[in-house]
Amino acid sequence: MLFTPLLLNGCLSWNRYYLDRGHNSFNRGKYDYAMEYYNLALKYDEQRAEAYLGRGAIWLKKKDYDRAIINFTEALAINSSYASAYFNRALALEEKGNFDSAIADCSKGLDIDQSNDMPYLLRGDIWTEKGNYERAIDDYTNALRINPISDRAYSSRANSWYMKGDYKKAIFDLIKALDINPRNDEVYNNYAWLLATCPDGRYRNGAKALEMAKKAVKINPTEINMDTLATAYAESGKFEDAIITQEKVIFLQNKKNKIETLIESKERLKFYKAGKPWRDTQKGGMGQ
Repeated sequence: MLFTPLLLNGCLSWNRYYLDRGHNSFNRGKYDYAMEYYNLALKYDEQRAEAYLGRGAIWLKKKDYDRAIINFTEALAINSSYASAYFNRALALEEKGNFDSAIADCSKGLDIDQSNDMPYLLRGDIWTEKGNYERAIDDYTNALRINPISDRAYSSRANSWYMKGDYKKAIFDLIKALDINPRNDEVYNNYAWLLATCPDGRYRNGAKALEMAKKAVKINPTEINMDTLATAYAESGKFEDAIITQEKVIFLQNKKNKIETLIESKERLKFYKAGKPWRDTQKGGMGQ
């Protein structure tokens, strides 16, 4: 096949051609091809920040966060006002657990470009990890100002409200998220968890929890969703169903060698066998 390079101002721009080919390959999931094209673009212009950004994005997809950070840093050395490089480096830093550095990069990028909701979502997630729910809520709210139909932002903010003990606002945001995307199993699961296990009895509703949990499992029958279904059965007084469901959860977790989650799952099973519902006193977040 003959590829025709892009013509700019009457001259052959191999650099732009290879960048475009790299972007096209990346968008189609052909990451190795994309890497070759970005490398060729840098061969023609080693000061092309966009090519370093592309390479960093590939390493991010491959979960090689150190190489991703190196490339995003190279892009920023060339263009210190490259907001996308800050945002992507923040993603890599967050994956490595470098939360403070990730927050700093999100903030620097947002000083340059405040038109994208994703950096606010990322920074909100990091504040949540750090236990600063007020700042997390502020970031999720800013994300919603940019994109008011983001079920992700409503769902994440709901979790922060939940962690603060404001269950009424958490429920409001969960309902808003489901209005936007009625196929979001994570939101159904979180709503069911709140209704089944909430420490404040005013917000528990076994029948509603069971309805939400069944929808989550129907959409995506993961062990997390099934675990919540078991709590909903227990809250509804259906302990036999809770035991059967929880035993399935434990079987799946054993199969996948999920040791950490197994401990709590077995503890919940003891409660159901004793005819007791589960209460979320550990506050690990909804659906945990």
